[in-house]
Amino acid sequence: MASYGFHSEAAEEYLAATQYYLDHASPLVAAAFVAEVEGAICLALRQRGR
Repeated sequence: MASYGFHSEAAEEYLAATQYYLDHASPLVAAAFVAEVEGAICLALRQRGR
């Protein structure tokens, strides 16, 4: 599978959003957020490889 990377500002926003969910919701919500982002990235990488 192809590799990817985040723009530095996007990485900061991703970390901040994850931390927000940890602080204001729950670890379960934060984990679900990360899973959704990673799933979207995997889907995009699979589509790119077609």
